[in-house]
Amino acid sequence: MAERDTDADARAYAESSAQGHADAVSVARGVAVLAILAALALALQATLTRTRGGADTSANASIGPACRVPVAIVDGDGERLGCGDEPDLRACPPLAAGDRVRQSGGTCLREPGGMSAGARLIVGEKLDLNRASAQDLELLDGIGPHLAAAIVAARAQRGRFSSLAELDQVPGIGPVLLGKLGAEVTIQP
Repeated sequence: MAERDTDADARAYAESSAQGHADAVSVARGVAVLAILAALALALQATLTRTRGGADTSANASIGPACRVPVAIVDGDGERLGCGDEPDLRACPPLAAGDRVRQSGGTCLREPGGMSAGARLIVGEKLDLNRASAQDLELLDGIGPHLAAAIVAARAQRGRFSSLAELDQVPGIGPVLLGKLGAEVTIQP
C-alpha cells in the first residue's frame, strides 16, 4: 500500500512538474509575444512621430535649422521639404516660407502658401486660423475632430477671426489650450 502511495505521489509529482513546465513554456511564449508587440509598438510610434499630417518629419533634418525659407518641393520623385535657397530652385521666382514649388521640365511654378499643414508644422511655420480646414486643425496639439469642426463652424458663422483671443469663444477652448495654440496658429489678413 505504501508503494502504491509512493507511485501515486511520483505520478502526481511528474504530472505536476509537467504541468509546471507547460505553464513556464506558456509564460515564456506570452513574454516573447509581448516583447514582439512592444517592439512593433515602438516602431509604429517612431513612424508616427516622424509623420505629421502625411509629411515625413525626417525631411526636416535634411533642410536643417539654418533654412530661413522652408518650402515644399514637388518634382519627379514626389514631394519633399526643402530650403528656398537650394541650387535647384535658383531659377524660381522669389520664394517665401510655406510656399510650394513644382518643378517640371526646367520650369518652376510657385504656389504661394501651398505647403501642406503637416509640413508647415514640421518646419515651425504656423497655420493660418482663417484658412485651415478641420483636418488641418486636427494636427494641432489638443485639437480633435470635434473641436476642429467647432472652430470651422464658428469661423463660418461669425466670419474670419481677427485675433487669436476670439478662439476662447469656441466651446471647448479654454485659456490653457488657447495658450498652447498661440505657438502653432496665426491670423493672416
